[in-house]
Amino acid sequence: MRSETKMEETSTIQTSEQSSDKGGLSRKLLHSQHGITIHRISGSTSDLLSREVAIDPSESMLLVSLSGSAVYVSERMKIRRVQPPQGAFLVRGPIKLDVHFARGMHRWLEITWQDSALKALADWQESESKGGPSTWSCHFDDHAPFLTDSLGTLWDALSHGQRNQEPLIVSIIAILADMAVNGEIKDTLASIPSSVPEPLVSLMRAVKARPTDTWSLKEAASMAGYSAFHLSRTFRVAVDYGFPEFVDRCRTELAVQELLTTENSIEEIATHSGFGSTQALRSACREYLGFLPSEIRSVQIGLH
Repeated sequence: MRSETKMEETSTIQTSEQSSDKGGLSRKLLHSQHGITIHRISGSTSDLLSREVAIDPSESMLLVSLSGSAVYVSERMKIRRVQPPQGAFLVRGPIKLDVHFARGMHRWLEITWQDSALKALADWQESESKGGPSTWSCHFDDHAPFLTDSLGTLWDALSHGQRNQEPLIVSIIAILADMAVNGEIKDTLASIPSSVPEPLVSLMRAVKARPTDTWSLKEAASMAGYSAFHLSRTFRVAVDYGFPEFVDRCRTELAVQELLTTENSIEEIATHSGFGSTQALRSACREYLGFLPSEIRSVQIGLH
């Protein structure tokens, strides 16, 4: 990867046709010491924006979303993966990726390191990847509040030019790498927070297992042992959004998997994933990911 050492370096990520009223993303170098480099990607866009990432041999990268979604594409490695908000994508080189950023607000940390900077981690990654390029991913929001807090602290510290953050940087890299390779929580739009009451946990697991069921509020309340009013209020307090949205998020997850792994039509996928219409699927993908279903499937290499 090209070495970047000027701490004031800032670049923009935009399409060649993009006008200023559509916003844009900036990529700024925040840290470059001891073989570890960190860029901040931030901003807002109403267009899809893309950039190419080249990871050299003996190099790794974490792309960490605090907010905003992306699609990663590598034709050579047959990769097309959707990264929802509050997740991380771990890449070990050599590999070239196209990163396509969705519409909406974005806050990302792009952390790159040399094997020589984190030798023990490099040896572990080498064994996990069996010596070749590899990718892993994880989701971290409510399953790891300490990590969310640490990422926020690092973002603020580096954005304000605070030095001596290496212990925090190394710990975040190690935790995210472990979660990406060994964790059970991968890319998700509908996580189950650890603080949710047990009756809601059972209900949410049932929805994730059968998202295409009807899931009326009355039926869901009966399963949880609540009244419909109490379920609606308790669910929103525990999860920060309503039960119908949780169902839609689970259906969107199912639809995204089908978009990425089959050649079924958008109409078929809308039916298979429990949406009543293609418009409902389009609206859900746009709201929760910032992409339309057709864009998740067809976003191309080389849109820089």
